[in-house]
Amino acid sequence: MTDEPQHNPSPTSSEQPSPGAPPAGSLNGAQPMLQSEHQTFRPRLHPLLGTPLLFLAFVACSVPALLLTPHLEPLAEWLRAPGSALAVDPDTGQVLKTEPSLDLPTIILRSLATWLLAIPALIVLSSWLRFGRERLGLGSTRQTGSVLFSVGLATGIALIAMPALLALLLGGYSPASAETISTLSAPTGSAALPGVGLLVVGLFIAAFGEELLCRGLLLRYWEPLLGTSGALLLSTVIFAALHYSNDHVGPLPLIGLLLAGLLLGAVFLLSGNLWLVTGLHLGWNVATALLFGLPVSGFQMPAVFRLQTADDSLWHLLLGGQFGPEEGLLYHLVLVLAGVLFVSRVRPAASLAAAPSTGPNHPPTPDKQQ
Repeated sequence: MTDEPQHNPSPTSSEQPSPGAPPAGSLNGAQPMLQSEHQTFRPRLHPLLGTPLLFLAFVACSVPALLLTPHLEPLAEWLRAPGSALAVDPDTGQVLKTEPSLDLPTIILRSLATWLLAIPALIVLSSWLRFGRERLGLGSTRQTGSVLFSVGLATGIALIAMPALLALLLGGYSPASAETISTLSAPTGSAALPGVGLLVVGLFIAAFGEELLCRGLLLRYWEPLLGTSGALLLSTVIFAALHYSNDHVGPLPLIGLLLAGLLLGAVFLLSGNLWLVTGLHLGWNVATALLFGLPVSGFQMPAVFRLQTADDSLWHLLLGGQFGPEEGLLYHLVLVLAGVLFVSRVRPAASLAAAPSTGPNHPPTPDKQQ
């Protein structure tokens, strides 16, 4: 802080922020990264070299996860519907046939095992590349991080719940019939309860891993070189590409993934906090899977309650099909509106935080309550 001119009265105690108060323009203590911080960022490797290294580390972690697959089978049973287990020779214990739709729980657990190994590897590699905790969005205190994670979680749940409940009232959704449930490999109702805890932990690991890679690392890595908009677009495209091999992917699901990536990237840029976007990401997936029993990016998950879309082409267009909400135009609209509302609410506060002190003719603006 620079010294004020002598004729300026010193601020009263009521005008001085308390030691624990968040800075002006922050979001509950989270603060966007300023341009000066980009100028001081000197990575050990150019992004053209460092980015392939990040993905090489991720792929390397998938190898031991693949080797662990046979040992994941007991856990995979928790995510399977009764009667949908793979056919096994009772004498040898060998799988007699493998159907991709039935083996989906194993595929999901293999992916989660990969992230469980990749997250520590990416954090170690980010330290070697000279990323600080602040740059990764992990610089907040534990208390602030918990609050922001909870805010993101509630917001993500709301973004799914509002259009889903509206569609339920209008007849676009209805409780899944016994016939529909019998065709799914994921359990429904009381049979899903053993897998709920495992599912929540798995969804958290995947959400944190994707946000760490796409927002904390790739977006921040390329931002000084491409600018904020260019880095946001690049990280969003990579985020969508990570889901390209999922079941039932197509043009509309990819549009939904791009919109979700843009929203998550904008929230991260304007808050500077990885816990907030992890909560937002997790809330969306938890509400999709556990509250409404809808597919999560092409994967059917265990659900205590499950909805099915009306047998009507218009409702399928609005709500999505086998890929899940990211395929539906109604959810696309929700993502766009959420992005516009968040940017319009937080951008002025972030600009205020970055602005220099203006003296007695421009008294400080009181903090907005977020």
